[in-house]
Amino acid sequence: MISALPEIEYLVVALIVGFIGGVVKGIVGFALPVIVVSGLSLFFPPHLAIAGLVIPSILTNTWQALRQGPREAAKSLWKVRFLFVVSVITLFIVAQFVPSLPETALYLSLGVPIVLFSLIQMAGWRPTVSRNSKLAEGIAGVLTGLFGGLAGIVAPPVVVYLNAINTPKVEHVRTQGVVFGLFVMLFTFAHFRTGFFQLEGLVTSCLIAVPALIGTFVGFQIQDRVDQKTFQKLTMIVLLLAGLNLIRRAVLG
Repeated sequence: MISALPEIEYLVVALIVGFIGGVVKGIVGFALPVIVVSGLSLFFPPHLAIAGLVIPSILTNTWQALRQGPREAAKSLWKVRFLFVVSVITLFIVAQFVPSLPETALYLSLGVPIVLFSLIQMAGWRPTVSRNSKLAEGIAGVLTGLFGGLAGIVAPPVVVYLNAINTPKVEHVRTQGVVFGLFVMLFTFAHFRTGFFQLEGLVTSCLIAVPALIGTFVGFQIQDRVDQKTFQKLTMIVLLLAGLNLIRRAVLG
């Protein structure tokens, strides 16, 4: 079927990984890239693992962003427009320096702060900032672009910022969908000439998209039933796991 999947067991595992990533995505609004790329990288070539993420990510983020309608999605983007603009500018600047950075140092520099911050928040410290603070929004934008440019991960700074301004759960998830969806589209556009999106990668991505969408639906049902406090705890747990995964990549490759 696909040369990168010589055994049916690999395909089954890939579909399971897509479903799990979708469930987590539906509950907290992020972490699909971490779960899918980490899972597929165990038995796929790196470029195929990344390609496998693209279509599921675009579809689930679009669904997440538009769940309450395009007008609400536009409102959410407008509220974080400064963060988004700053993050895109930072992304393109930082991306120029990525090839010269050691991979181990790169992942450690991202993973360690995420783990420490998550642990501190889970211990009870909850930083709060004003929704009108352009300084806080700008810092979040710079960090989002930095993370996106260095490792293709944009969720941690956005999630931390939305938690810090005490964003209601529904708006929190919707804003993530809008920002992440636009970033994935930029990422896809930037890599059209890298070979990631040849036929093999496209087929893999389409296959994974189906269970990812089903998982996202299941996750949405769970998300609708959790309160704001539980939702914020779940986001911190997932952030912690994401940070630990980055450290694992730094140590084990």
